[in-house]
Order: sequence, then structure tokens, then C-alpha cells
Amino acid sequence: MAWRAAFLWFSLDRAAAFDFDADLKQDLTKWWGKVAFERAVQNAHHDVHLAGYTLCSPAAQHAENTLRKLLRRHQSGGACSELPVQIAQHAWRYKEEELSRCLDLAPGGSCIMACQDFPGLQAALKCDGANLTGIPPPGDCRHQFDPDIVHAPSGSLRGLLRRVPLKWPSGEETSSLVRTFWGIPYGEEPVRFQAAKAKAKWTGVRTSADFYVEQPVLCPNLPPLGRGGEVREDCLQLHVYAPQAPAPKTRPVFIFLIPGGFIGTDFFQKGWYDAARFAVRNDAIFISVGYRSGFLGHWVHEQLAEEDPDGSTGNYEALDQRLALQWVQKNIKSFGGDPGRVTLAGHSSGAFSVNFHLLSPGSRGLFAHGILEGTALDSGWYYSTKEDGLRFYATLAEQLGCSGADQIRCLRALPVDSFYNFSNVTYHEELGKIRGLGKWGLAKGLAGAAWSALGFEGSFRSKGLQLGDVPILAGPLWPVLAVGYVVDGSEAGLPAPPRQLYESGRVNPAKVYLNHGTDEGTVFALIMYAAYPWYEAPSLSHAATDEIMTWAFNASVPQLYPHGRGDSAPFYRMSRAIADSTFVCPHRRYATALSKLMPQSVFYAETTFAGDDMQDSNWLSAVIHRDLSYFVGAWHMNQVLWIFGVNDTLKVCNSTKPTNLGFDYASWRSEDELMHQLVNCNYALFAHCGSPDASSNSSCAQDVLKLHSCRSTYGLPHGALTPRPFPPFEEAEGGARFAMTPYGKPKLVSPSAEEERVCAWWDDAAPTHFITSACRGCAAQHVKDRVVGGCYLRLEEVAKLLQPRRPLTYVRAAVPSEAQFRTWDPPVQPAEPRLLRVGLIGPPNAGKSSLMNIILDNPISAVSPKVNTTRENVRGVKTIGHTQLVFLDVPGIIPSHEKLANRELVAQAWQGYQECDVCLLVIDVVKRPNSEIFDVVRKICPKEDIGEAGLRRRMRSLMEVNSEGERELPLEAYKLLPPRSLPGFTGNSLASRAQDRPPVTLVLNKVDKASEMRWVMSRDREFRTHGQFDGIFYTSALKANGIVTLLEHLKTRAKPRPWLYPAEMITTMSHTEQVKQVVNTHIFKRFNSDVPYKIEQQTVGWTPRLDGSLVIEHEVIVKDSVVARMILGVRNSVLHDLKQQVSDTLQLLWGIPVEARIWVRPLKQRLSKSDLAQLGYEPRSEPKREPRSETPGTTGGPRGPRPT
Repeated sequence: MAWRAAFLWFSLDRAAAFDFDADLKQDLTKWWGKVAFERAVQNAHHDVHLAGYTLCSPAAQHAENTLRKLLRRHQSGGACSELPVQIAQHAWRYKEEELSRCLDLAPGGSCIMACQDFPGLQAALKCDGANLTGIPPPGDCRHQFDPDIVHAPSGSLRGLLRRVPLKWPSGEETSSLVRTFWGIPYGEEPVRFQAAKAKAKWTGVRTSADFYVEQPVLCPNLPPLGRGGEVREDCLQLHVYAPQAPAPKTRPVFIFLIPGGFIGTDFFQKGWYDAARFAVRNDAIFISVGYRSGFLGHWVHEQLAEEDPDGSTGNYEALDQRLALQWVQKNIKSFGGDPGRVTLAGHSSGAFSVNFHLLSPGSRGLFAHGILEGTALDSGWYYSTKEDGLRFYATLAEQLGCSGADQIRCLRALPVDSFYNFSNVTYHEELGKIRGLGKWGLAKGLAGAAWSALGFEGSFRSKGLQLGDVPILAGPLWPVLAVGYVVDGSEAGLPAPPRQLYESGRVNPAKVYLNHGTDEGTVFALIMYAAYPWYEAPSLSHAATDEIMTWAFNASVPQLYPHGRGDSAPFYRMSRAIADSTFVCPHRRYATALSKLMPQSVFYAETTFAGDDMQDSNWLSAVIHRDLSYFVGAWHMNQVLWIFGVNDTLKVCNSTKPTNLGFDYASWRSEDELMHQLVNCNYALFAHCGSPDASSNSSCAQDVLKLHSCRSTYGLPHGALTPRPFPPFEEAEGGARFAMTPYGKPKLVSPSAEEERVCAWWDDAAPTHFITSACRGCAAQHVKDRVVGGCYLRLEEVAKLLQPRRPLTYVRAAVPSEAQFRTWDPPVQPAEPRLLRVGLIGPPNAGKSSLMNIILDNPISAVSPKVNTTRENVRGVKTIGHTQLVFLDVPGIIPSHEKLANRELVAQAWQGYQECDVCLLVIDVVKRPNSEIFDVVRKICPKEDIGEAGLRRRMRSLMEVNSEGERELPLEAYKLLPPRSLPGFTGNSLASRAQDRPPVTLVLNKVDKASEMRWVMSRDREFRTHGQFDGIFYTSALKANGIVTLLEHLKTRAKPRPWLYPAEMITTMSHTEQVKQVVNTHIFKRFNSDVPYKIEQQTVGWTPRLDGSLVIEHEVIVKDSVVARMILGVRNSVLHDLKQQVSDTLQLLWGIPVEARIWVRPLKQRLSKSDLAQLGYEPRSEPKREPRSETPGTTGGPRGPRPT
């Protein structure tokens, strides 16, 4: 990984341009704040990206000038000198003269600002004397809702209209509207590991999402290209971009399958894959598709094949794509598209999928053209046999904790994050094993690489098979690129290996456009050097390269690429071996076979252009100038740039000071833009006419050459290039490929003698197939022999040797949403439902929570001898017959001290008081009440209350006639009302005073602790003196005395109303909130000081086990190491007891076995290594040490090694 990191450093540092001027950024951030400024940058990025490279500079300059204008107005001061931030963030989108008029508003004035692109959308502003107020129009002038509804067979849709500016080669500037439909569902939520079903027709009109504001729905993915978190399995959506202008006939349709290595699923990429410009410039409809990928898109199992009606297994990614193709065939006419001219295009893994659909009988007739960019057409690394797939996923299932006959049921029960987490942990563990990444290690590696680049063999330190090494489960790119398609033998999947299918003519009829880069192997060579597990440190020597080639291919490959310098240096030997075996030679075979089967239908190109920023002539200059293109050439990912254009358009257009060192330089120049135009024009010709030949005299080609992409490429007299012939493959002399380059020459790439020699060898060799879990230097034997070096071990025996370093009994799963949020179905109502909301209030530590727990017969609320153990409102539900009692346990209504936090707790208590129908005032009979308690009593149930009717008669006599002849109550009369002013109550109105106050029932609790009954009676008399109660009850929450009588009283107060909650429900708290309450209970019980008040909590893991138990991982966050040591106790004894108590309580509460794993994390991490080890976090730089305790809390944590 060191070498890949070094090359990426070259790339990233070279593209370190800026979004806006540094001074402007600083001033706006100071004025608006960082988040608001970043939102403005996002708005500018959207507009500049939509404008394209040719118009991005004026668009970026206009945005920056407008922001400077706002800044100057703000700095000048005065009334109404600032636009509201939500408008200022996109102020350049309004008409300039109207913006200036609004900035000059006088106090009391108002104005209207219309959007430049959509004058019907306006922002209304008003100067209220000090500030400008107003709200932006919907969409922030970025779009407007399309007035024309699309009535498709699957349902009605409303899109967004967006304006795309265009600059033609003649200098003319125009704009066109494009209809955008983001987030259209094409499939129902799929059952895990099953083919999805088509989305049922919806009712009403579905409006497009706005993915520049909302988060796109993404399918589950895997690292490093995917990200965990914001994913879900109900993710089968697609985006449609269609020109709004009428067309004389239906338009061709592009369906694009994204690159992602079968692990990434983001088909929007923060707007990079926004195809609005593509659709307008090529006069076509563009569709991008989201689908399952990673392990969930490729799992292989015999049970899954039995479940599937077609006997298919393992290719759910492709089956999702097929479902999208079927949706397009059914619905695309409603968008103006031609279902007979569908072009299925993809790059990298997306192009693998295009090849899958060309070879799978189940996809026949769903598209007419296929574009394959940078793909492997028959490599065994990516198209595994069913046998290997079954072995791989069986091993993977065991690692995930699922085995035996119920393996699929277990896998389907796992949280979706479990698969990402496993891959993420494995990925980082493999990275962690790499040695030699220090200063001297890197220097030594670079020196060895330079020595080998001069032609010397060099050396490296190897290691053999090590016990405890993680199995290499998939192939030589594991764990970076871990999955691929499987030859499952079904008609719905792949009935035979790809090469066997296309060479025997079993290919779906379609015209095919093939393209690969000259240097496809460079990025994969970097991964290969980093992923090779059998050397001590990464090495770019010839010796290391020979061994890696033998491991990944076979022992003959190093001789096929002899040692040397230049193109024969170690890195380029590896790159050429990968490119030839995986890309170049398979493309030649594929084109040859298909052109014989379907003449005039195969077009083969090669991208020779590496990018215009490659200016260095030797490696030393390239290192100094950080020129990535010099090292990787026309590499794998460049082709996405040529399809969609530059991603960081805003940075490119603000790069006013290009230098070779590139600290404020973004690499995109005029030749790069011309290459982008060339690729788009070829695509347009192929989709419209079935041939990318720009020199054709056909009427179709002549019409397409008038489109913006082709006019910008070939359009005479202003175009940069002369139309070049792009003949079908069988007509190109000697198998030549069309040269994809913005330069005039070469026009064709003819195979060299070296290419012919190498491809002849690869064509005769067995299919590239990697033997999983093979020992060092032994994987080169023929796949049919199943031989591991000279050991003659079966694969299963090798796998037994390669057990994981720490057997995974479980993989930590993220906390699911159903554990974080409580939801419920509407309750089934009885014949005569009754409902009562009961609030439990009183001084701190009076036993309110204990009383609610005993009533509900469940410990849902935290209980301890400390004041303010209850830190937030807790709601419980008790259903008795037809009556439902809803209890609200609130913090103490009397502040325990004057800190702000306690005042907030008191405010929560009063809020709970307002929500109840009946109030239970819970009093500890043992403690003598103070004046504050009696003040509360006089407020909530005053003794002198004369009732509503009495108050009305008394107030009516005091009313006076005001100046308008109306009777009103003078302000002085309110002083005669009893003191009932409570937090949150409404004004002084008579209605609010009388109606907002619920009846109060006095509950004298803890009577079991009173030494004599006369003390209880004394408390009774004291409270009767100060208040008027609906009833008085004596209870003991500890011994459950008096509870039944109290409940009977509450039942009589219930009102005829529908239930709020299901009968079986006992609390509205989520499971994670219940965990916090239980932890609070035991921590508050344990400590006498203010330690409990200095902690925060969060649940970080929620892992169901196969035996039905549950593992909960919970963090207790404290302010410093002193508090942490107190909670740990001597030799972690306190923490051990806490985990046991919490586990037992949760098991009692939920009725299932629960294991609580609790860690303590101090916010101030200034701890010694021994302190960190005691807290459960092992220092990564140190070897493992035996923990002082065998409890889970001391062997790992959320920020340390994974628990075992």
C-alpha cells in the first residue's frame, strides 16, 4: 500500500486547487459560519459543473463577484445590509439588477428577486428596520418543478426542470432545459439473496427527489470504495435525464452501469454522474441505475439455487440490472425514449455487467447496443466457477458466525452492516500487517525500485505460509476487490464460462463498442504489490515481481516478461502482464469471435491519451513535478473522466496560477476537454446510428454531427478534429483499433509484434484462475491439478492451516434503527376504550421511578438513592382491561441545586406536568418537606380554589367597559386569582388558569420506612393544609403496598378515548434508551459522589447471535482519567460487576439472554499506556499484552481491537 499511497499523494497534491479565493473564503466563513459557507460552495460547484468546462470560468467568476458584493454590503453596516443566509448562499442565481435593488432597501421597504433561469420563481424580501427577511423559492433557483406530468405504466412522475448552458465552437451561447427524475423505484425491497420483483404501480404523482439537498438512497457496499452507514437494502432506484425540447422522433436511450469494483454503489457521486449535460449535448435519454453489490449482490449457495425458479445463484447484482432494463422497456416511451435503441454502457465493473448481459440468455432482447469500457471479459479472477464460489462464501459465512444447515437463515438475520463491518475489519487488518512503511523502510524500497529499474534483479525478504494468517479468500486482489460474477450454470445467469460462450457463438444479438486504455494494468499492479501477503515489506524488485507473477498466474509468466529497464522495469512488467492477460488479449479474442458471429457490429478502440498534464520526459522530473500520469499512463479510471468530464469543475475554473508544482492547480486542459467531446460524440453516433464512424455519409451520421458534442469535436469549420474513419473490427487491417486521442495522429493502433507474441501465449494458456488460500510461490500450478506447490495439499487442507488470528465468534454490527427508534402499529381498539395520562411529579428521590417500575412490573426507569437519577422524561404504559394508563416519569420538580443542568431538568418536569390528565404528587414520608415543596402544592392544587363557576362570577363583577365599548377585565383584577403561574402556561387568561391545571392525587410513598404510623398521618395533615387533593394514598414501591388501590382510583378517572399504544406495550422508550436507563440505575447506586452526573453514554454495537442471545456494546464516556479509574475500580472489579448487573437486568426486561460489553472512554486521553490498557484499549504500536482481567471490558473496545 505504500507505493499506491505514494502515487495517490502525487495525484492529490497535484490537484490541490481552490474553490474560492482564500480571503473571500475566510471572510464569508467568519460571517456565515463554516457549514453555511460550504453550502455556498456546493451551490457554486453545481452551477459551474452544469455549465461545463467552456463556460465554467465566467460562471465561477460571476458567483465570486456576487459574493464579494454581498460581503462589501455587509461590511458597510447599516440597516438591512445583509441578505438572509439561505438566500445569500446562491445569490448569483438571481437577476443582478433586482439583487442590487434589494440590497439598497430602506427600512419598511420590500422587493422581489426573480431567478435568472426561471423568472417565475421569486424570493420576496422585506426590510423590517434592522434586517432583511425572506425565504428562497423552492429549489433555490436551481430547478423548477416540471408542469408536465409523465404518465408511465409504472406510475405518474413529476420531474425537475434544469437549465444547461452550452457554448458552441462558433462562440454562440445557448441553453436547453433537461427533465430530471431522481430516485425512481424500479423494484420492490428484495429479500436478501433472492432476485428482486418489479415495483408495483403506485398511485398519485411521485415527485423527483433533489439529490443536491437530500441524501441519495444507496445499496449496501464494501470498503474501500464503499462506505458504511447510510445504506439500505430497499435501494433499487434509477435516475432519468431527458431533454425537454420536442424531438421529431423518439430519442435513443443510454443506460449506464457505474464502475465500483463490485463493491461501490454510489451512482450519483455528489453530482459527478449528473448526466444533465450529457443528455442535452447528445440529444439522448440517460439513465443511471442503483443495484445490490458486494457480498449481498454475489452470494453463492446451493440453497439459494434451489429457492430460485431458474436455479440461479450468486449474480443478484446483474439480476437487479436486468429488472431495471425491463423497467426501461416498459416505461421509456413515456419519457420520449425509443425502447428499440437502448444502449447499455458501463465502465470497469459496470462493463463486466454489460458483458454478463450480452452472454446471459435471460437478458436477450433488452438492449440493442453495448458499450464496454475497460473491462475483463473472461478472467477467472472475476468470473469464478460455481464450485469456487460455494467454497469462498462458505468460508466467509463461517467468518461471519453462520454455519450448519441454517446458514442462509442466519445470514438473512444478520444486520446489513455486518457484511461491511467484516470486510472493513479484514481490510484494515491486512493493511496493518504491512511492514517497512517507516522512513527507512520507504527509503530502502525506493532505492531497491530504482536499482531494479536499471535492469538489476534486486532482492526482497520473503516469508512462507504462517499459522494465523488470514485466508486469501477470493483472489490476488483480496481484500481490496473481493467479489465478482459466478458461472452458476443457469439460463438466468451464466450457463458456461464467458470465453466458452462467446467463442461458441452463444451471445445475445447486439452491436458492441469495445475500448480499453493502453495502460489498464498500472493501478491493478499497485494493488497487487500491496496485497501480496508473502513478503516482509513491499518491494518493487525484479525478484519480488517474479514471485508475485508466479503466485498470481503461473511459473511461465516471469519468462514471458523478461527483466530489463524502461517498459521492462519491475512495475511495468507486472502492469503489462495484468493488462495483456486481463484486458488486451481477451479484447482481441472477443472482438474476433463476435465479428465473425455478427459482421459489421463490433467496433474496437484503444485509449492512448493519458491526459494533457503529462509533460515530463523522465521519472525523476515526474517525481519532482508530482506527475501521476507519467507513471500510470492511460490508466483504468481515466475513461470515466472522458465520459462525464472533469469532476472538480469549480477548482479547474478557479486555477488561475497553473504551475508545475501544482499547489493551486487542477489538471484539466483544452486537450482533456477535446478528449471528453470526442468520447461523447462517438457515443452519440453509436447510440443514434449503430456505428461510431464520424466519416460516414449516412443521413443519421450527418444529423448527429450537428449535435453539441460532435460540433465541439468535428464541426467544421470550427471543430478541432477532422472526422476519422472508425471501421468495424473485421474491416480494420491487421486487427487495428481506433485510436482514442484528441491529437490528429495516430488514427489507428496496430498490434505490434510483441503484442502478437504475448497474446498468442495467453490465448493458448488455461483461463486465468487463482487458487484460493495458496501458500507462497505455490499457486502457479494448473487449476485442474488442484496442486499447491510441491505440498500436494487439497485446498480444504490449506484452508485449515490458515485459520484467522482471532476466530470471530461474531462481527460487531451497527446499532439498527429499530433499536434506536421505537415504532409501533396502531393499537387494536376494544369495544369501549378508556385512556388516562398520568404524570408522576414530586421532589427528587421521592420514589417516582420506583413507583412506575412496580406499577409496570418492569425496571424501565432508572432508580437509585441519588437525587435526579431520572435525567429525562420516561413514558410507561399499563393496560388493564379496556383501560389504558400512560405514565410519565419526570425529573424532580424541585431543583436539587442551582446549576443550569438542574434548572433544565426542572423545566422538563413542568413540561410533563402539562401533558397529563391526572397528576400523582409523590412525596417521601420520611423526609420533612421544605417550603419549596409546599409552594409547588399551592400552585398546582391551591386550597382556596373556588372552582371555575365561582371564578367566573367573581371576575364578572369586576369587568369594566373599555374605550371601544367592550367589557374587559382590568389588569389589577388578575392579582385576585390564586397563584398558579407555572412554566409554559398561557398568559393570564381565565381559561388557561382554570383548565390547564389537572387534578392532583397525593401519594405518600415509602411508608414502610416510617418508624410509626403517626408520622405518616402527620404528613397527611401537613399537605391537606396547603392543598386540595383528588385523593390521598399511602404506598410502598419497595414492597408493592397500596399499588392495587391506587390503580383502581386511576381507572375511575380514565376518560372514554381511544388507546394510544398497543395493549402489549409497556414503554415508548427505544431499546438503546432502555440500556441507558439500566446503566444509569447501577452507576447511580454504586457511587456516592457526583461521579454519575459526569458521564455520557452511547451504544456502539448491537449483535444478535445464532443462539438467540444479544451482544450489546456500550460506551460510558467520562470527562477524564480520574473518573474513569473510579468507574473501573481495583482490577476492573467495579466495571465487571456493572456489566453483570446490566446484563441480568436487560435479560429480565426483554426475556432473552443479553451480554453487555461496556467500555469506559475518557474525553481527555492524556493517559499512560497502562491506563489505556486498563480501560480496554490496547496501544496499536505495542505487541499484545495479557489483560489484567478476562472480562470483555478490558480486552478491547470500540476504539481498540475488536472483542473476541
